[in-house]
Amino acid sequence: MSLQSQGAQWEGDVALVLPAGEVEYRFVTDPPPEACLSIVRAALRTIYREHERAGFPRRVTRWRPLPNASAEKA
Repeated sequence: MSLQSQGAQWEGDVALVLPAGEVEYRFVTDPPPEACLSIVRAALRTIYREHERAGFPRRVTRWRPLPNASAEKA
């Protein structure tokens, strides 16, 4: 897993532990702020809750800047 914010980046692994759906982190770098971890935890818990209906997705959505974000920087 790679998390990025403006001016910072964190690398590590995240695991969704079955059957309870607990989220475990292991970072190669210092861990990111709790706000970042809570976003990742919420996304994985949503995937866990929906996995019985639709199965686990092949890829988790990557977050990208808004389409007009690059135009604002110019």
